[in-house]
Amino acid sequence: MVKYIPFVVVFLIASFLRFYNLDNRGLFTDEKFTMLNANGIWVGGANQPEILNNQFFTPEDFWKPKKPIDFTEAIAHSDFGTHIVYNTILFFWMKVFGNSDYTVRLLGLLFNLITIVLIYWAVNKYSRSRLAAAFAALILAVDPLNVAMSHIARSYTLSFLLMSIATVLFFEIIEKFRNGKNVNWLFIFYGLMVGLGLLNHYLNFLVPLSHGLTFLFIKNKKALWGRFILTAVFCGGLMFYWFNWGGGHTAFEFLKDKNEKHLKIAKMTQGSLKDLIQLSTPENVTKKSIALFFDSTIFSAGIFNEMKGVMYLIYSFLIFAFGLIFLRYYKKHRLAYIFIIPILPLLFLLKSVIPALVVVLFFYATLYFIVKNLLEHFKSENHDFPMLMVGFLMLVLPILFVVYDALKNGHTTSLIHRYIGISTPFVAMVFGFSIYKMIVKSKIFLVWLLAVIGLQFKPVSTEITNYFNDRSEMNAFFIPARVPNPYKNLADLVLKNYSPGDTLSIPGKHKNEYVATFDDVEAVSYLDVQYLNLYLPKKSKILQTLNKTEADKVYLHKKGGEKVLLFDFEGIKYRY
Repeated sequence: MVKYIPFVVVFLIASFLRFYNLDNRGLFTDEKFTMLNANGIWVGGANQPEILNNQFFTPEDFWKPKKPIDFTEAIAHSDFGTHIVYNTILFFWMKVFGNSDYTVRLLGLLFNLITIVLIYWAVNKYSRSRLAAAFAALILAVDPLNVAMSHIARSYTLSFLLMSIATVLFFEIIEKFRNGKNVNWLFIFYGLMVGLGLLNHYLNFLVPLSHGLTFLFIKNKKALWGRFILTAVFCGGLMFYWFNWGGGHTAFEFLKDKNEKHLKIAKMTQGSLKDLIQLSTPENVTKKSIALFFDSTIFSAGIFNEMKGVMYLIYSFLIFAFGLIFLRYYKKHRLAYIFIIPILPLLFLLKSVIPALVVVLFFYATLYFIVKNLLEHFKSENHDFPMLMVGFLMLVLPILFVVYDALKNGHTTSLIHRYIGISTPFVAMVFGFSIYKMIVKSKIFLVWLLAVIGLQFKPVSTEITNYFNDRSEMNAFFIPARVPNPYKNLADLVLKNYSPGDTLSIPGKHKNEYVATFDDVEAVSYLDVQYLNLYLPKKSKILQTLNKTEADKVYLHKKGGEKVLLFDFEGIKYRY
C-alpha cells in the first residue's frame, strides 16, 4: 500500500477541491438550461402548453410527463444539440437523488474524480512509473478549469471521462494488437465511447482526430485499417443522423445566428456588452491564443500576463533556443560557446520578469522533451508512443481549432478556456510522463521543478480561490458574488407561506441585456416560472399566474385579498 500513498494524497487533494463549497452558489444560466433540458423541457416553455396557454397553472402542470422527442428538441432549441448523453444520465440521477444544487453538481464531480483515477492508471501502465502517474494525476487534480467544471451541472466532465476512456481503449487496441491478441471487442467499446463522446459535445471530435493522426504513425498496422475505418463510419453515420434528424438538426443554424449576434456585440462602441467579446484582430487573437496555450497546464498557467506580452515570450524562447544549442554541442564544438553571448543581453531585457522566465523556460524544456521522446519512441516502436503522441496533439489541436474558429467568425468568443478543456486529461498525461523523464535524466530538473512549483503555487491557487469567490475570469465572474440558489430559497418561501386559495404571481417582464439587445424573443418571459417550478413538489397544486407587467417582484395574493411580497430579483442581481 505504501507505493500508492502519493496517489492517495493527490486524490484527497482533488476531492477536497471538488467537494468544497459545492452548493454555496446558485446555478448560473447554462446550469439552469441543463436542469430544464434534462427534464425534457424547452427553455422558454415552448413545449409546455399547459403553462403558456393558460392564465393559471400549477407545478403539476409544469411537470407533465414528457415524450422522448421532447428531450432531443429541448437541447436542439437551447444547446444546439449538445449534452444529450449527460442530460440522459442526469435525468435518471435526479430520479434517485433529487435535484438540489448539491446532487446535480455531484454527478459531474464524480465523473471528474473517476477521470483522475483513470489517467493515473493509464500513465502508470504505459510509462511503468507510479511517480509519472502521480504527476499526471496531480496536474489534473489541481487544474483550475477541472476544479471549476467539477462544480458545474454541465456535461464537460463527462466529456473528459468518455474521451479518456476512448483514448485508453485506443492505447489498449494498439498494445494488444502488437502482442497478437484479439481486439475486436475493444473496437466495439472504443466505437461506443467515441460515439457517446461526440453526441455529448461536438468539440470532442478533436480526440478521435488525435487518435487518427497517431494511428498514421503506428508501424505494422495493416490488419487494423479495416476495423478503424468501420469505427469511423459508425461514428460518422451516428453524427450524420444526429445533425439531420436528431437533437443536432438546428446546430448549424443556431451557431450561425449566435456568431452573427456575437460579431455584432464585438462591434459595439457603447453599452455594457461592448467589452464582453472582442473582434478577431491579429493582436487580439495572438494574445488570447498564446495565453490559452500557456494556461493548458498548471506549470505555466497565468504566465502570459507575468511575462508582460508577446515580445518577452519571444526573448525567452531565444534564450531557450540558444541555451539548447550550446548544451547540445559545447562538448563537440568550441564554437558552441558563441551562443552564450546573445543570452546575456536577453537576460538583461528580462531582468524584471526573472521568476516568470524560470517558469517559461521550464515549459519550453518540457515541450522539448515531449518532442524528443516522441521521435525516439517512434523509431523504437516503444509502447508509450501512442500516449505521448495523443498528449502532444491534444496540446496543439484545440488551440489551432479555436484560433481557426475565431478567425472564421470574426470574434473571440471561442478563445476561452472551457473550449480547450477537453485537452486537459491528455495534457496531464504527457506532461506528467515527460516531467518524470526529465527528473530521471538529471537531478537539476528536480530542483528546477521544485522552483517552478513554488513560483506557480500562487497563480494556480489564486485562480482556484477566485473561482470560489466568483471572481474567475476563466470560469465564473459575478458582482456581487452569487448566493445559494435564489429559486430554491423562493420555493421554500412559497411552501412556507402558501395556503389553498392563494395565488402566486411570478414576474414575466424581465429581459436580460443580451436578449434586449437583439429583441428576438417575445416580450413575455417564462424563465422565472420555469426555474421556480423546478423546486416545487411535482404533484403540488399551488396556483400560479404570470404577471406580464412586473419584471422583478414575486407576490403571493392571499385569498383574503392581502398582497404579500415574497421576493425581489432586483434585475440581474439574483438571476445568474
